[in-house]
Amino acid sequence: MTLDTALRAVIPVAGLGTRMMPWTAAAPKALLPLVDPHRRIRPVIHWILADAKAAGVDAAALVISPDQQPLLRTYLDALDAEQRDEVPSRIEMIIQDRPAGFGEAVLRTQEFVGAAAVMVMLGDHVHMADLGCPPPAAQVARAWRDHRGTAMIGVQVVDADELPRVGTCRGEPTDEPGLYVCSVFVEKPPAEVARGELRTPGLANGTYLAHNGIYIFSAAIYDCLGELAAGANDGEVELAAAQALLLNRCRGDYRLFHPDGRACDVGTPGGYAATFEAFAAHGDR
Repeated sequence: MTLDTALRAVIPVAGLGTRMMPWTAAAPKALLPLVDPHRRIRPVIHWILADAKAAGVDAAALVISPDQQPLLRTYLDALDAEQRDEVPSRIEMIIQDRPAGFGEAVLRTQEFVGAAAVMVMLGDHVHMADLGCPPPAAQVARAWRDHRGTAMIGVQVVDADELPRVGTCRGEPTDEPGLYVCSVFVEKPPAEVARGELRTPGLANGTYLAHNGIYIFSAAIYDCLGELAAGANDGEVELAAAQALLLNRCRGDYRLFHPDGRACDVGTPGGYAATFEAFAAHGDR
């Protein structure tokens, strides 16, 4: 089975974007523009889709709110032949009609993904590879292709002050550089929990492995999401809860990979400003 037929991409972008108002009252943050060193202007979602294609993905689903559909459709329809070649050949839009959690957005894509593995990519993160390296999504996909299994989660090294904003893992190092077996996962852990349970051997003191916005799962993630949805009285389903459930069931087969590169969060005004500057100066897109 080849990579492009075994992997589908899912990119939830239906969030309200309250931290980016008033821009997001008129357009989703997925359409915020970024300019690369070649002076090509593309919105955030285009660069995410381009990274999905670099990872071997030929079919991607955008999970959107109803009011986003006309704008995103207008953008996709306006792509010329060169721009269209930069992204997966099949792009579908799946409506999330009300805010119900990141996990609920992913659950809506089960029929689209089918029996394939799914690469979930955050809709407000773009990634920049280290010089001479493939895009981080392609690196995580290569690690998944080499090992398959239940999960291959992209991670980055963060300082303790970032813990309240990120899902954090303890990884057990392997013989392969950048590859870990996940033993513990905690979403946005308190500092005392991180110090006691989430220290990864080999990392500098006070640093931790955290999600970088690229996740690859087998179809088993949908079983976990479905179970959580069935028991959710308010309909809210979070991906982090499904990940914790999956890890508990599949220890030893749930892996982490630290690619050569960095993630940039465009979901806040400061993050977007920093990303815009870094993206324009980055020489290896």
